[in-house]
Amino acid sequence: MNKYERFIREERAKAAWSIHQLGRQINLMYYQRILTSQDQIAVSKECKQRSQNQKNTKKRRH
Repeated sequence: MNKYERFIREERAKAAWSIHQLGRQINLMYYQRILTSQDQIAVSKECKQRSQNQKNTKKRRH
């Protein structure tokens, strides 16, 4: 397992991402943004907020 895969697995576990959310984070280039960001905390908060918003939207639909 490379660093990218390890990072994604750890983040998925911490954030409790579904497979759909995981795909979204990969598409948003979360890993690359974290690595290159001067403010990694802000990037992490943004991604967590987006994940939470997505969960809330999904709950409202059901």
